[in-house]
Amino acid sequence: MWYLKRGSGARELDEAELRTALRGGRLTGLERIRAEGQEQWSYVYELDLYRELRPGAEPRAHARRNVISGLVVHLILFLGVMGWVVAGRGSVPVWGGIWGALVLLHLVQGVRVLAMEQRSAERDDYVEQLGQALAATGDLLPATERDRIEQRALALHRRRLALVEAGGGRDALEAEREAVHARLGATDDARTVAAFEEEAAALDERLEVLDQAVEEAARLAARERTLLHELEGLRLAVLQAEAHPEAPSVGAQLERVRGELSAMAEVEAALAQARRVGDG
Repeated sequence: MWYLKRGSGARELDEAELRTALRGGRLTGLERIRAEGQEQWSYVYELDLYRELRPGAEPRAHARRNVISGLVVHLILFLGVMGWVVAGRGSVPVWGGIWGALVLLHLVQGVRVLAMEQRSAERDDYVEQLGQALAATGDLLPATERDRIEQRALALHRRRLALVEAGGGRDALEAEREAVHARLGATDDARTVAAFEEEAAALDERLEVLDQAVEEAARLAARERTLLHELEGLRLAVLQAEAHPEAPSVGAQLERVRGELSAMAEVEAALAQARRVGDG
């Protein structure tokens, strides 16, 4: 039995139903799914069944193309039909407005699904790279030290992704601020002007903090890459020490790794502030 995530709930599917849904194109591959008895959700494209039904295709790229193709086809169909209708009657019918709203919702949901999957892929890639880098250090690091570095690095990586997500709402806030300024210029009532000015000031503050969050996320991404390089340098230092006993101590390299983790932690306060303001 499988559980296919649907909003806040999940739909039950047996193996035959899942196979039929995939063959019929009712699933793109970017849906979240888990097997009965498991807690971890994964993407449909990660299933062996998905690869079996689409031999030769790279699963993740195929699934993303499915989502993008669905969005493009829906948009082209809407524009084509509306163009034909408007050309014939000279106006957009009510049902056309409703359909347009549904197309917009489809586009927003599709972009969100693609963005969420991209963040998940980034997290998985970083987890794999970090694990390989730590494993390559061999016996130089005690198991407790490796675990501490891994847990700390992954926690900061999750925070970076959260910073990126917090900064993703900037366009909507910018549009909202422009609308407020437009309303501000259209009224002379003192109390209304004061209310709009307060709203505009609050939006300016949120935008400023979100910009800071984006900058901090970029800085943390650079720190993450540096940490991987430092771990690789630690591995090479160990090999050099084994080959040449007179080589410099690896202690300095290890201290740089620890220092990089401390530097990465500087973004935590920025993340907390971005969340508070972003939720405001």
